[in-house]
Amino acid sequence: MQVEDLPIDIGLIAQLPVGRLPEHVGNLRSTLLARTGLSASEEIAAVENVKSIISRRLPEIFGVNESATMELESLPTNLPWAVKAEVGQWLRRAIAEYNRGPAE
Repeated sequence: MQVEDLPIDIGLIAQLPVGRLPEHVGNLRSTLLARTGLSASEEIAAVENVKSIISRRLPEIFGVNESATMELESLPTNLPWAVKAEVGQWLRRAIAEYNRGPAE
């Protein structure tokens, strides 16, 4: 089942990024998603997959030391808003830290 196929109220909850949710709201979100057939663990795996791909594409920012000859993967398409928001927050933090430079 995709987020688009859910009733609008559950679909709205599914779109909430989990990074800044209070624990009780995150638990409610996970419970409701599980009851509709969506897996919170699949969402976590998607976030980690996208982070890994981006890290390899931006090795200077993330300190990834993999072979430069390795072919880069494409980012997955049709990601839910919650995954995009979570990755976006992570990427903004990493770029801000990188731009601050080393501590003096």
